[in-house]
Amino acid sequence: MPNELPPEDTHAPSPPDARAPAASSEHVPVPDEEHDEDNKSNRPLIALAFLLVLAIGGWLLISKLMDANSVQDCVMSGRRNCAPVDTSTR
Repeated sequence: MPNELPPEDTHAPSPPDARAPAASSEHVPVPDEEHDEDNKSNRPLIALAFLLVLAIGGWLLISKLMDANSVQDCVMSGRRNCAPVDTSTR
């Protein structure tokens, strides 16, 4: 019969189980749950610090652009002595 399977050979080694981990020389690290929890709890603090630095940088940039705009408006209106000159002694 062509659909019949051959009898199992009891002396042949059994095939490795696909679910069993392969025995190799490489060490696969097991994730440490405590380390993951610490990392997850720090993420909001890191995001908050990043947003704070971004907001402060944006505020400084806008203030510098406003100062430059006021000097440019002064020059465009034809006035002189628009830029402040530092005359303090050293």
